[in-house]
Amino acid sequence: MYPHQEEGVEKLMQGKNLIINSETGSGKTEIWVSYALQMMLKDENFSTLAI
Repeated sequence: MYPHQEEGVEKLMQGKNLIINSETGSGKTEIWVSYALQMMLKDENFSTLAI
């Protein structure tokens, strides 16, 4: 992972919000996907959708 991705995932795991301003193809989506997958592994009740 790029440094901005690692830092982004770390901040999300701490419960913080992020605003990422980076060029196309720099891995912004991977930050969210990595966070979501980690949370799904930690908490079976984690959901990315508000129901």
